[in-house]
Amino acid sequence: PRYALYHVQLHSHAPHQIRVHFAEAGCPVIGDAYYHPSCSRDIWLANEPSSASAKDDTPSDSRHPVTSLGVQLFHLEVPDPFHPRDSPEGSRRIRVSLAPPPDWAAGDQTLALEG
Repeated sequence: PRYALYHVQLHSHAPHQIRVHFAEAGCPVIGDAYYHPSCSRDIWLANEPSSASAKDDTPSDSRHPVTSLGVQLFHLEVPDPFHPRDSPEGSRRIRVSLAPPPDWAAGDQTLALEG
């Protein structure tokens, strides 16, 4: 596939490391203009029907498939600050989960991702 969906679990407090490691491995994060500047431009040009705009380095078309950085926190788990380990109730955790953005769904043919 041209695009893939990865589940990454962080073990540090440096979330930008995801972007660094994926770029170094040759599979940059979609829309990451910092660690892979040509990525967003290449995707836009591949989806642009007219070759006239290929001379313009600034994508401005509303059909541009990359609208944000292709990294999303979908599950967060942290210690509950109101129930520390030494409390009578014991240690608790707060869990928050989000659904992926709609344009990441397999039904969207612009960036159909396999997970």
